[in-house]
Amino acid sequence: MNPIFSSIFRLLRSMKFVSILLIMLGVIISLGTLIPQGLSESGYANAYGNIVASIILFFGLNKIYSSILIYVLFSSLCILSLLCGFYHFYKKRSKFNLGFLLIHISLIIIFSGAFISGATCVREYVELIPGESFTFSDDSILKLNSFNLIYYENSSQVKQYISDVSYTESGSVNNYSIKVNHPLRKHFVKIYQNSYGNYLNTKLSSGDILKIFDGTYVFVKDDSGLIYTLSAFYKKDIQSIENWILVLRQNESIIDMKRVSANESFTLGSFDLNTLESGHYSGLEYKRDLGVPVIYFGFFVLIFGLLYFYFISLLNFIKKRKITYNNFNTHSYFDEIQ
Repeated sequence: MNPIFSSIFRLLRSMKFVSILLIMLGVIISLGTLIPQGLSESGYANAYGNIVASIILFFGLNKIYSSILIYVLFSSLCILSLLCGFYHFYKKRSKFNLGFLLIHISLIIIFSGAFISGATCVREYVELIPGESFTFSDDSILKLNSFNLIYYENSSQVKQYISDVSYTESGSVNNYSIKVNHPLRKHFVKIYQNSYGNYLNTKLSSGDILKIFDGTYVFVKDDSGLIYTLSAFYKKDIQSIENWILVLRQNESIIDMKRVSANESFTLGSFDLNTLESGHYSGLEYKRDLGVPVIYFGFFVLIFGLLYFYFISLLNFIKKRKITYNNFNTHSYFDEIQ
């Protein structure tokens, strides 16, 4: 082989070069955690100033996990790791090195799965009240049929909350019960029970119905076109009587405030309102991750490689001990004859 190509090959299969790639990849991934990803140009300008924002956008640091640089580094790392593993296996061609090669391959599979997850994972969060549906980005549909709270005996503390849902995917409808630590699992999709809270439906004099979640607000407009925010806060007093505090604001200034209960008519500022039903909503988190099966397969290969590696090591150890024992007995036998 040409000396130049031989030197390049030795460099590429060396652990030093692979380590340099690992450090570079680690630095870039660290930047991805330090710099918020996917913001608009104005978002970066507000956070870091115009000059730094321009640098972030110019080098693609706003989309690190999908940048060409990280693809090149990751692909190079995988190829060189395989090259290193196959080289050692080819040079010695022992059963012992087969386990070493499998461990190298498994790490590449695991890294690949993690990379696929980082590049393609989709997360969505939705808050539903019973009877409502939501369509996710992959056109699957989730409908909340009912939501129930289970309390500890003789206590007001919630023990478990359960969402009974219908999940439609590719025209197929299936019913599930989603609990805390017991998500809906189907193919690459998981839907978790994330949270719950209270909601209040309020009717305006115009006939429009506002759904307000506890601690949030909605925008309302009066007859003159002025825009206000209407906030709702759920309260339960020591007699376990449920009521709501409604706050009407304009430009951060409080215009009016009132404590009300469900099915009550009242005036708040210039608005005539009627509270309808209140109840619990369910907060559900949707996650579609194509990299998880790849990661699981990588761990399977890793465990198999480790078991194989240590099994062959054990066999070699037993074989050496046996040879040592036989040699010891042979020498002792000849010593006795002499």
